[in-house]
Amino acid sequence: MIEGLKLTMTGGELRERLDARIRWHEERRDEFARALTPSDDPESRTTPLPSDIIEHMRNQHDMRASVLLLIHDHVEASETYRLGEPDLVFAEMIPKTDED
Repeated sequence: MIEGLKLTMTGGELRERLDARIRWHEERRDEFARALTPSDDPESRTTPLPSDIIEHMRNQHDMRASVLLLIHDHVEASETYRLGEPDLVFAEMIPKTDED
């Protein structure tokens, strides 16, 4: 008997979902990196945040992409994984609750 909600998915599906989250973080990282690059085009400028905040956000997305890539690279595509809520939240497959 299984207590609580558990999701079962193949390693291949898990890797695909991790790929999507990794790409999302890489895109956000690149957006923040572009925001740190000075531009002469006034139309490309948005309301700037302080550069230290932009750099922090870029680093956060880069770190998160790296963590998810590490997991991705160690998931066996041919295996089946049973994931609980903590696993799903950590892998960013479901959002954290307000209580977290």
